[in-house]
Order: sequence, then structure tokens, then C-alpha cells
Amino acid sequence: MDVPNGDFEELEFKFDRSTDPNSDLFGKSVLIQGTINDIPFIFWNDFEDEVEVDFEEPEFDISIRSNTEGITIEFDLSQVFDVVSGVDLSQAADGNEDGTIEISPEDPDGNNALAETIRERIKTAIDLLDD
Repeated sequence: MDVPNGDFEELEFKFDRSTDPNSDLFGKSVLIQGTINDIPFIFWNDFEDEVEVDFEEPEFDISIRSNTEGITIEFDLSQVFDVVSGVDLSQAADGNEDGTIEISPEDPDGNNALAETIRERIKTAIDLLDD
């Protein structure tokens, strides 16, 4: 999608499921992989949510110039996976004992509540971009 040149005080975007059957993200809107205490983990979700980053102060407007590819929004996952104010992944379990901790809406390991919490923390971390 082309992003027009200009100054913007807000960005709105949507998490949507990938439709590319060759992608690891196929059928998912978010995919995070790593380890928890040396055990591989995978978090994925297929939520479809609209998110808005609204910069109230003019000095924080976003300027797009000579952009034909789109834009990239980065946020720090430590805001999501922080033991004090985020999600404590030490609670995650490999319930089916297949060697991978799976955190998803399908819930093969019994981590569905944790998947929902991660989803909400991702949305909160994006909301904080405009603070």
C-alpha cells in the first residue's frame, strides 16, 4: 500500500491475518518466537484489531517524504514481556510435553489466558507510542 507524502498527527492500522501460504505468519496476525528457560516457545495470535497512534502535540507529527513502500512501526517488546509491568512468561507451560511452549488461541499447552494477556499488552505498548 502506498503511503502519501505529508504530515500526519495520527496513524491508524490494522492487525490482520496473513493470506500468504508461504509465510510463517499464514493465518496469523502476530508471531513471536524465542526461548523460556532454554525451552523453545512460540506465541501467535490471529486477532484482527485496529490500532491508532495519535500524536496530540504538533512537534510529534510524522512526516512522510518520498515514500512509496509504506512505513514501519517499531516498538520495544520488553514493554510486553516485562515481569514487573508486562507478562511474566515464566508462567507458561509445555502442557502437551512436545518440547515447545505454545501460547496461542488454540491452546495446546493450556496457555490461552496468557495468550490473551500478551495480545492486550501488545496493544497497550502500541498505545504508549503516542505518550
